[in-house]
Amino acid sequence: MIHVLMNTTLDGCCDHTQVIADDEHHEYATDELNRAEVLLFGRNTYDLIRGYWQDIAATGKGSPTVVRFARLLEAKPKHLVSSHPPAPGWNTSLLPRDENGNAVRALRQAVGGTILVMASPTLVRALAEWELVDEYHLAIQPILAGRGPTFLAGLRAPIQVTLKEARALKSGVALHRYVVGR
Repeated sequence: MIHVLMNTTLDGCCDHTQVIADDEHHEYATDELNRAEVLLFGRNTYDLIRGYWQDIAATGKGSPTVVRFARLLEAKPKHLVSSHPPAPGWNTSLLPRDENGNAVRALRQAVGGTILVMASPTLVRALAEWELVDEYHLAIQPILAGRGPTFLAGLRAPIQVTLKEARALKSGVALHRYVVGR
């Protein structure tokens, strides 16, 4: 199964600078990481996350909740969908980019458990088009950004989803879990 974990504002922006990232939010993300067998990233998100979280995992600088998240992220096997290989040293395998998602389909078959896609809006849009996403876990930020990238703009056809869970964090972030209807 492929689960997408995406932060988005009320107006659909998925820019990492538009996120309330307090300890409660990191606890939620840590729970999602715990459920995943492996992680899947697009190139830009991979580089951004690696550059930030690898240092926190190594130094332990941050709240206990943030450090726990960073160290779990560090430990998980990762797969990068890219035409360029990852830098060595972050437990990452390369999945070649292809036009129909066959590499991701093969990974999905091999893993058997949950593959978690963290952010990676361009990759998520491709996975949605290939009908490979099983669940969307959205952390809806109480922000109207008015700008920035969206992760599903330009889909060729609507995707039917069913709300399976909704709850609010103290910060006002609304956590929604949607299952794709097929």
